[in-house]
Amino acid sequence: MESPKQDNRPMEQDPSDMEIEQASQDPSLSGDGSEVIPKINANAHEITSDHDDIDAEVSKLLRYKKEESARLYQKHIMAGEEEQADLAFNKMRKYGAQLLALSGKLVPLTSTPVKKEIGLRLTQNDIPKFQLTSWPDIPFPGEKCYESVEHFLRSFEKVIYSAALDIQEVWRRYLPVSLAFDHDDWVEKDLKRCDTWTSARIVFTNKFLTDNARTDAMHRLFTMTMNKHESISSYMTRFLSTCIEAGANKNDPMVAARFKASFSEPVLEKESC
Repeated sequence: MESPKQDNRPMEQDPSDMEIEQASQDPSLSGDGSEVIPKINANAHEITSDHDDIDAEVSKLLRYKKEESARLYQKHIMAGEEEQADLAFNKMRKYGAQLLALSGKLVPLTSTPVKKEIGLRLTQNDIPKFQLTSWPDIPFPGEKCYESVEHFLRSFEKVIYSAALDIQEVWRRYLPVSLAFDHDDWVEKDLKRCDTWTSARIVFTNKFLTDNARTDAMHRLFTMTMNKHESISSYMTRFLSTCIEAGANKNDPMVAARFKASFSEPVLEKESC
């Protein structure tokens, strides 16, 4: 009796057995036991890089728009076009806010220090010149005159801010440009000793508010006239009070002559009789 023939074909494995066997193998080793280096999906880096590129381009565009709005703001301020200046200023703030929001998404690829933004570069012609309407002689003919010290300081601040500059960093450079050369000594000895713009503002105001008051009083002293229904004694009191404000000597012959010439016509007629 012949024995049954033995089937030499390899036995087929059950799929579930194959899964178990594969799962038991070390996934980091190949079939011959050598280490398998895992493949990195380059597409993931490409996607991240694409997003970074987009953010960088948006940031670049926003910075351009902000600088453009700053230039327009400065132009309208110089031209006295307040409504257009307000519109440009609002746009500048909007682009600045968008840049700030976007900066939270941008991750620097290197650890190199970021250069501080210095804004637009101002020229000497861009800086407002300090001179008041009450001054009889102005140091900068053809330039705008300001109603008060505060009016000038606010205009100075607007020009600095319109150029996207930090006033704390640049006031020492630009404020002296606003002043006539005869204030240079005071600038070096007093103004530049201030540590902050706030303190510099106070020192500036204290100096020129006093000088302005005296200059204004001196101007009034040599232009004032006696009112039609004002008595001589009342006018003399007002005149002497103005002398004190101006720091003028009431016994100065020029002041005395001015006092007599400023009488009203009826009083002058009586004096001539």
